Amino acid sequence: MKEAGKLKFIDSLRGLAILMVVMIHVSQVGDAEYPLFFQNIFNFGRYGVQLFFMCSAFTIFLSFERRSKIDKYPILFFFTRRFFRIAPLFYIAILYYLFQDGFGPRFWLGDQNTVTIYNIISSFLFVNSFNPYWINSIVPGGWSIAIEMIFYLMVPILAKYLTSHKKVILTILFSVICSYFFNNFFMHHQLISDNFLWREYTYFNIINQFYFFILGISLFFFYKDSKDWIKSISKFGILYSILILISIATDFKIFLDEKVLCGLLFSILFLYVYIYQPKILVNNFFISIGKNSYSIYLCHFAVIYIFNKLHILNIIDMALTNYFLLYILILLSSYLIAELTKKNIEARFINWGEVLIKKITINF
Repeated sequence: MKEAGKLKFIDSLRGLAILMVVMIHVSQVGDAEYPLFFQNIFNFGRYGVQLFFMCSAFTIFLSFERRSKIDKYPILFFFTRRFFRIAPLFYIAILYYLFQDGFGPRFWLGDQNTVTIYNIISSFLFVNSFNPYWINSIVPGGWSIAIEMIFYLMVPILAKYLTSHKKVILTILFSVICSYFFNNFFMHHQLISDNFLWREYTYFNIINQFYFFILGISLFFFYKDSKDWIKSISKFGILYSILILISIATDFKIFLDEKVLCGLLFSILFLYVYIYQPKILVNNFFISIGKNSYSIYLCHFAVIYIFNKLHILNIIDMALTNYFLLYILILLSSYLIAELTKKNIEARFINWGEVLIKKITINF
């Protein structure tokens, strides 16, 4: 199988991730109440973003390593490509959601009464993750884009430091411990008056999400050193065994919490999909959804908003049937919009970024 064919599994996993994200957001609208079993399934969709983070870390490290060997200015060109890939569509999303929602009070502003110039500037500069009143205040789901951009800034340093499985495993352990102490400290040292917003903010923080990026990097090493997979996976398994034993011995939930176990689940899924390329996941549907996942992520909130304004969130009385029908309609609408934005915005700006890189290479 050719290399490009093997890498289709990444688009498939991205497709799965965005399907999970849309799943939870559709479950949060309308008047329906779902059976606990289904509600738990819908709620698991919130981890779709973390699956995105893992896929992103994998592809970024793969690309960074390859391009570092051929680019004239690897770090400069890396940031240039990332900016032209992420920023243009996100900037348009900022303007759109300001138009849609205005500047008045909203859920993610907490007890702040209005969107300020600082909210707007922080979003344009991708520093909105540094303040609970900024992080999600304009673009719904904008927190994940901010965290992603912070990770990009760390990539050159991580690529220089993380050069072996041993270092990656130690960094995984370090990230879990840091997350535990960060959560434990700020649980008792709240810096704003809004309890829910503060709790969400601490969860969204890069310190909590860093674990998933490092897992993605570890998967890059498995991919890179595929001839030594048994040894690599055994080390990975030993790490989790040690974490679980420590958890049992100390009664700490630090290593057995839902986030850590979810990361393990996604790692196993990643390896399975890469090795076996199962048609149930690696197919045209998931690949196509995955290729449009960034656009779908940013626009599906707007689609839900429009559906709400048109009073078509509650189509029929049967809750689950209504949910699945609504899910299909919102996903389809978001996909069609994403097809347009990908061709006319994403692809165009990515090409402009490459043109700029070529000019810099030639002239400097």
